Amino acid sequence: MSTGGGKRYAVWYNESGALIIGKRTLPNGAWTTFDLSTVAANPLVLPVDNDPHNSASIIVDAAGYIHVAANMHGDVLRYVRSTNPHDITAWTAPGMTGLNEAQMTYTRFALHPDGTVFFLYRDGASGFGDLFLNKERGRHGCVDAGGQAGRRQDHQREPVRVQVCDRAGRVIEPCDHVATQRRGR
Repeated sequence: MSTGGGKRYAVWYNESGALIIGKRTLPNGAWTTFDLSTVAANPLVLPVDNDPHNSASIIVDAAGYIHVAANMHGDVLRYVRSTNPHDITAWTAPGMTGLNEAQMTYTRFALHPDGTVFFLYRDGASGFGDLFLNKERGRHGCVDAGGQAGRRQDHQREPVRVQVCDRAGRVIEPCDHVATQRRGR
């Protein structure tokens, strides 16, 4: 779920494997829905495969644009952004960085208090993947890649602290400077 502009948004898979987005005005407005499998060219590759890794993540940025990433377990980036603020019926598939987006799993959006959207994911196979943290620049979803040093000349690295926790909330591994953290290789 995500909240923005006095509205609440949620995504879920229905019994047919289609990804549905819902929106309602807070606090108690009626839900309206849209089937994301009907987006032109089906960029989220729906219906979803029967694999519990294929979760969906949603965030609403400070300008009201809705971002959804879904249906990835070692797959190329599957991401859409609303064409208009707070509109769940019109979508575009703008891509992100084009780098390190070939085998994505565990995708999650996060919103910084200043309105910046972050996108965290693993690219690569289990045990041999790298964590990446993309940072949105500007209103229309341009992102900087946080990954292996030297991959992008225009990338300005900022220190980021990520804590990986187990289900009980215990810290497993603190990772400083995710932008240069490499694992399993």
